[in-house]
Amino acid sequence: MKICYILAIVLPCFAENWCPGHAPTSTSRCSNSTLSHALPQGAFIETTKEIRNGECFGEDTYSNIFYAVLNDTNVCRNAQDSGSCNYAVHLPPSCALIVNMGTYRFGIIMPTTWSGSLLTVGSYSYGGGINWKDMWTGPKYYKLATISTDTGHNSTQPDMAWARGNKQAQKDWGYRSIDGSTKAGKALLVAYYGQNSLKHAYYSGCSTGGRQGLKQLEVDQTLFDGLLIGAPAWNQTHMLPWITRLATINPPGQASSIFNSGSDITVIPSRIRDACDGLDGVRDSIVSRPDLCNITSVARNNLTCGAPGVPSTGCLSSAQADTLIRLYQNYTISNSTGRYQAFTPPEPGSEADYSVYLSPGSTIAPDGFDWQWEIDFLDYPRGYNFSDDIVTDAAKADPGSATARPRNTDWNAFNARGGKLIMYQGLADGLIPAKSTNSYYEQMSIAASGATDSFSRYYQVPGMHHCFASDKDSTKYFAPWMFGGMGQQTYATIAQTESILGKGDADMLTALMNWVEGKSAPASIRATTWIGTTTTIYRQRPVCPYPQRAEIIDPSNIDSATSWVCR
Repeated sequence: MKICYILAIVLPCFAENWCPGHAPTSTSRCSNSTLSHALPQGAFIETTKEIRNGECFGEDTYSNIFYAVLNDTNVCRNAQDSGSCNYAVHLPPSCALIVNMGTYRFGIIMPTTWSGSLLTVGSYSYGGGINWKDMWTGPKYYKLATISTDTGHNSTQPDMAWARGNKQAQKDWGYRSIDGSTKAGKALLVAYYGQNSLKHAYYSGCSTGGRQGLKQLEVDQTLFDGLLIGAPAWNQTHMLPWITRLATINPPGQASSIFNSGSDITVIPSRIRDACDGLDGVRDSIVSRPDLCNITSVARNNLTCGAPGVPSTGCLSSAQADTLIRLYQNYTISNSTGRYQAFTPPEPGSEADYSVYLSPGSTIAPDGFDWQWEIDFLDYPRGYNFSDDIVTDAAKADPGSATARPRNTDWNAFNARGGKLIMYQGLADGLIPAKSTNSYYEQMSIAASGATDSFSRYYQVPGMHHCFASDKDSTKYFAPWMFGGMGQQTYATIAQTESILGKGDADMLTALMNWVEGKSAPASIRATTWIGTTTTIYRQRPVCPYPQRAEIIDPSNIDSATSWVCR
């Protein structure tokens, strides 16, 4: 098992003139004396700074902040720190604050030229620290005041000691920090801009950030008008034990059946991709129809040594093929009434994410983030032996009340006030399986009595990994995956990102804002990938609202979005 370090730069959006700006009457309003009265009792402003055009803002390098991992002197160009940094960069003239709410903190950037709306950005995994480097595109390209919280702690991802025996810290991470930071942020906007009303409040997050947004909808349907949710880790109590269970499929000491070397694992993604690529009728190095990919057949006929046409090197033993097949089986456990499905498997085509939870001949590593969660959130002893009882214990405890429950959310109330929700999910995501997000959407539909079309859209993205990127060769990503989702600009250049930002048919956040503000509901969204670091487009394709899929209508040019239609 390996630790999954999920890094990101905020969702990209470029819309310099998308609506009129609102400026404070004086930059002197960016002061503690002017703004502190807007905060709830016990909260206080730690830092206030007026930002000049092009400057950065954030916190210095810390070894215990999950987000302080970026080494790029261009990104940190105005910071004295030329190495790792945790900054919002390339900012327009703004007022930036760090606010201490007692048990958690948040940062807020209020641009001088303001659209009148707010964006709250989510976090990643269990790491702490304000997510400054996901905040800058909100003020720069949308003219949105932008907020992010540290969720109540500073830590790297595998360090969850802050949660052990601390139920209040778990709740801050689970939901309270997003709720409280956004409410306090709204009050600061009124104090700073001198206006009595906020136009709209938006949210964007992927992975844990996706979970945070969905949990907030359960807690309060009025805080956000529009939410963009990617690959949500919504089912905490079942997902984490599932990840640990996957590692137990590949234990040491069973040499005939486990993956003993990196080559055993690295050969698998390309073989499965080659076998299942053309099931949608197009050979493009993308598994667009994983539902048609028979993993048992592929393991036996395309990967097992001795099968017709399988090379004698870079193949799996029959026992190893059995192990591979088990990775794609439903995780079922027993209860008093029989067996039930505890969690869903990943889709064929997601094999590049094996490194998240599976190492050659691994034991259950004590530094895996799933293992740490079970120790620090469930108070399990170090060295415990995994069993299915963990699922039962986790479901009873629901540490931090972090699990987002679609059947407990008042979707009718959200719909009645004009709220909008867009969800997206990579079909090649091996960390948050697409079937998990499907399950949330289906339960939401039941809870909303089938009225989801009036307030929500769900997009499945063929070939996309967890939140961003796809399988690739030395010059390009195969699957179009860039559409303005949280963290996607991590894998794109500034020029590439700015070619997408703010274009409603290519940017999901712009599409969401347009929908909230009275325009039509989004149809397909055009996803993009490029040749290397250039702005030369390699491939574009429509991402379709579920349950539609993109189908080819012009096989002569499979790389053009116009050659595809949603059906």
